[in-house]
Amino acid sequence: MSGDQVETNERVAEGAISKRIHQAIPYLLAIISFLLVRSLADIERSQATQAEAQVKQSEQLAVVSSDVRVLSTRIDYSVLESIKEMKKRLDRLEQAVKTP
Repeated sequence: MSGDQVETNERVAEGAISKRIHQAIPYLLAIISFLLVRSLADIERSQATQAEAQVKQSEQLAVVSSDVRVLSTRIDYSVLESIKEMKKRLDRLEQAVKTP
């Protein structure tokens, strides 16, 4: 084989490879597009799930906050009642000390 024939064979081989690559590009783009669309759908589903979880957590937080307010009110009432009872005892003790 001569040098010219080798160069011709190389050009033909390169041309065939280029042609195959050129023919494969639309298929590769279709596959990549398909994978990107699926990835985007997964991301959107994940975000929707997270949004639902956040709404649920907000509702639960509102319930807990309400319960804490009720509990705080009950504790305040209990403390006030205890203070009233102690004041009554103190008044009775003061009366007992004053009365001989």
